[in-house]
Amino acid sequence: MVEKVTKKPLSEYAKRLAHALSPEVAGMSPVELANKLELSRQAIEKFFRGESDEMKAANDIKTSRILGIDTAWLALGEGVPRPGEFQVQWHERLLLEQFRELPPEDQNDIADLLRSKLELVRQHAGRATADPFVGSKPPKTRGTVFSDSAAPVAAPKIKRAR
Repeated sequence: MVEKVTKKPLSEYAKRLAHALSPEVAGMSPVELANKLELSRQAIEKFFRGESDEMKAANDIKTSRILGIDTAWLALGEGVPRPGEFQVQWHERLLLEQFRELPPEDQNDIADLLRSKLELVRQHAGRATADPFVGSKPPKTRGTVFSDSAAPVAAPKIKRAR
């Protein structure tokens, strides 16, 4: 006798998790989430096969922090995935994670570079050119060298005395 194997429908929890992983929210694969949670790929895949209904509370908290979503929404379905008007896209979250890994001095350098770039963009807003560097010399910032084409070029590494 051949047993018919049917896939269980996704639990409401699995639907919320799938939505949170989607490109519109976190843009992360289940495997990436499993790696960040230090779980096996199979543990995460159980939700999408209908074999498990929910995670442990500690993993719900970690998952909501990793994905930038509300814990109560993920665990219980209460509220909305991301309360408030300020929504962070997956690529912005990735930049923030990488930024936080840098030493404070390098974070300050990047903040200075962003302020300079924004100032130039604002100065050139409304002009016909899409390139804010056309027709002007950008300010020199430590760690970045600007060529004649005005495209940033990585400066050579200089050992700092600490």
